[in-house]
Amino acid sequence: MDLNYFKMSQSVARALKDKKPVLALESTIFSHGLPWPTNYELAQNICKTVSGAGCVPAITMIHNGFVVVGPEDSLIQKMCAGGGFIKTTYRDIGYVLSKGLSGGTTVSATRHLSSLVDIAVFSTGGIGGVHRNAVLTFDVSQDIKIMSKAPGIIVSSGAKSILDIPKTIEHLESLGVPIVGYNTNNFPAFYSRESGCLIDNVVHTPEEIVGVYFSNRRSSISSSLLVANPVPKNDEIPLDKIEPVITSAINDAENNGVSGKGLTPYLLKNIVNNFGEKCLTANTSLALHNAALGAEISVEISRFNNG
Repeated sequence: MDLNYFKMSQSVARALKDKKPVLALESTIFSHGLPWPTNYELAQNICKTVSGAGCVPAITMIHNGFVVVGPEDSLIQKMCAGGGFIKTTYRDIGYVLSKGLSGGTTVSATRHLSSLVDIAVFSTGGIGGVHRNAVLTFDVSQDIKIMSKAPGIIVSSGAKSILDIPKTIEHLESLGVPIVGYNTNNFPAFYSRESGCLIDNVVHTPEEIVGVYFSNRRSSISSSLLVANPVPKNDEIPLDKIEPVITSAINDAENNGVSGKGLTPYLLKNIVNNFGEKCLTANTSLALHNAALGAEISVEISRFNNG
């Protein structure tokens, strides 16, 4: 890709040049995932947390036809306030750039774009995956495909609760995407700490994660390493509480003809309507938790590279 389409902040560019820690962060959580002003407050808190860990935060977005890595606070605020940003997946990147539009980048778009500028670590809330009833709809997130092609580390609280998590894990395995549980052997389900699906490989420190990452690279494994980091215990919504709400919302979506890119926001809106502030608390908590771990991992990678 022509990197003339990229605009990087001085802090990100300098850190990459000097092999200092940088953490990529998606922007759809701010542009589409959370309401104002919660989204802007979270963006500020994440950047502050990442910076406090000795790492440079690199929120990634598209603005007026350019990929922006590490936007100024005023641009983050504009996006969060509803400044005409399109939800941009991997497949949409070329269109949004060519039309001079602005977009909040999803997991697939952010992982792809950040890998082009050699940012190794990316933190998000939860990955997309195989939707329920995918056997009929063939609805599988681009996130999985991009994770199988773009090397690096992705920190997330598993997959979103609305998905078919057993099939998501199976699909990741089929595409050769390695998964490690961070202090857990139970794959998280976004709002819930446990999905009931077990993880074979468990790590307990950022150093162990980095060890697996470099071993993958030495073995020419080109896919991302997925680090499953559960939502903090005090902020979770247990699976037995949220599952009936998800099932009901999926039925409503089918009856109303909601599918494609509109399905996830529709289902999440139903969850928010049922759980209110507890839902927002869990979402912001896990996003901040994953950013903090991502920053620690980035610092450890930098220490290794400069050792």
